[in-house]
Amino acid sequence: NVDRAIWSSVSFDEFLMKMKEAGYEIRQGKYLAFRAPNQKHFTNVKTLGAYYSEDSILRRLEKNRHKARIPQNASFKVRMFVQMTSYVADDNRSGFDQWSRKNNLKEAAKAFLHVVMWFVLRRMLRTKHSTANNIRQNISCMMSL
Repeated sequence: NVDRAIWSSVSFDEFLMKMKEAGYEIRQGKYLAFRAPNQKHFTNVKTLGAYYSEDSILRRLEKNRHKARIPQNASFKVRMFVQMTSYVADDNRSGFDQWSRKNNLKEAAKAFLHVVMWFVLRRMLRTKHSTANNIRQNISCMMSL
């Protein structure tokens, strides 16, 4: 249950909330401790091993923040929003800046390609010698760029 709560959480507060929802009683003193519903005494996380120390739990939660959970059937805008907010929520300003530069370049390249394709298509339609097959070939060639 501890692993499941860690895996599905991105913050320490969320982790504690999920442990409470699973029925565990929580004690935060010098060491973090849990007690299952039918358990007599609290179990300190330090007794579970180094993998379950409070520092280790915090490191594991930190890793979860970088794995933004994006629904598989989500639209491009939703995926982009989740990715962007995960950078901002993590106070990862340099990561967000890098992502935004890369995304802006991609969007600018797409816009430029559409403008160029429009001008080429317009020029081809104006020439008398262009056939429908010739125009289709040029468009498919441009689309593959």
